[in-house]
Amino acid sequence: MLASAEQLFALKGFAGTSMSDIAKGAEAGKGSIYWHFESKDDILLALLEQRAEAWIAESVEAARSAEGLVAKVDAALAMAERRMRRDKDALRLLLLTLLERSAVDARVRKRVREVYRRYRAETERELAAMMPMVPPAQRRAIGVLVLGAFDGLFLQWQLDPQEVDTEQLIGDLRDGVRMIAALFGRG
Repeated sequence: MLASAEQLFALKGFAGTSMSDIAKGAEAGKGSIYWHFESKDDILLALLEQRAEAWIAESVEAARSAEGLVAKVDAALAMAERRMRRDKDALRLLLLTLLERSAVDARVRKRVREVYRRYRAETERELAAMMPMVPPAQRRAIGVLVLGAFDGLFLQWQLDPQEVDTEQLIGDLRDGVRMIAALFGRG
């Protein structure tokens, strides 16, 4: 059902996709869709949560599989870049639709905020493991900046792919995190 909804949202837009369309695409009865989801917003949120959990798990696994701070940073950022390229349609769909729906539905806004908070918290946990000497408030700031940089980089890449060199910019981000690590004695 979620795969069908994601494809239809990407093809027809959120507003242009009906629950009947999703049921037809999933080869399920409309009642079956409503058994699992009360509304299209619930489907959208389930897609967000499914994607976010997978992205968090991939990032954590990438960082934990490497040895040493620089290698961990490199692995996590390389995974984020691969994910950005691999899942660009899903990312674009989710970002645009969630921003739109968050503006008009407090329940959607609350759940989107919860997902972002989980993502930031997991990023902070990984930073704490990689850079225990960095004070918690600074780790939080680093995590917010890195995640924000990726959101902004993704947006810029979507708007102007010929001018935005993602490899260079991710390399610059990697260098910035390395400099922060070196300041705290673990480069």
